[in-house]
Amino acid sequence: MPKKEKILNVASILFAEKGYEYTSVDEISKECGISKGSFYKYFQSKEELMLEIFQKTPEGLANLLQTIYSSQYESSSEKLTAFISIALEYMLNKQTPFSLDTTSIIPTLILNKYEELIKNIDLEINLYLKEFFLNLYGEKISDYVGDLIYILKGAVFQYVHAHRYLPHHDLQKGVTF
Repeated sequence: MPKKEKILNVASILFAEKGYEYTSVDEISKECGISKGSFYKYFQSKEELMLEIFQKTPEGLANLLQTIYSSQYESSSEKLTAFISIALEYMLNKQTPFSLDTTSIIPTLILNKYEELIKNIDLEINLYLKEFFLNLYGEKISDYVGDLIYILKGAVFQYVHAHRYLPHHDLQKGVTF
């Protein structure tokens, strides 16, 4: 894996696990097995790194959807289940800097500073998801597709958050939050 991709992957994992504010460039560099100086050959700052991770999200979603579209499923429910399973696998197994709800890991100061860019990326993510739902269920759901997108994003976010931050056995016991 090229160094820049490794930095992106390691940083996205650390940001998701510890938060942007609690992850240092030094820690990212150590996890990647590179010097702090090498980090700065690829990124001018941790903020720039976070933005690049965020900008890669639509591409990651497009790749995921391509996987889904290239496979055969017996029903729309089976296709939706496959989509959710693969998305969770990517996020939980830390294979790629990909999340359906990246705004949850971006600090408010960066959100405010790059508001227009982030809105455009979030719009692109939502358009991919809209296309997916319309592909699954047709135009009959067009009045509700926005609601479906937010329900999906919320459910995935909550599941990933619970999986990362709560002991695994608590999830299996059905503990309520």
